[in-house]
Amino acid sequence: MIHRSFNEYILFLRDTLYNLVEYRQKIGHPHLRVKAIYKDLSNADPFILYQASLAATLLLEDASIYH
Repeated sequence: MIHRSFNEYILFLRDTLYNLVEYRQKIGHPHLRVKAIYKDLSNADPFILYQASLAATLLLEDASIYH
């Protein structure tokens, strides 16, 4: 099992949500919730960043966001 740091996980979430934002824009269905979470993943406030990481993790689990 590979253990990653929180910072590495945040970078993963930022990259993944960036790609998701781009995808949603290209298909003509931007998603405000995805954009908001993506923005919060770059917030300097650790409490906002932590909440955004939880929201992003749950969002990626939702299969409907990809269609």
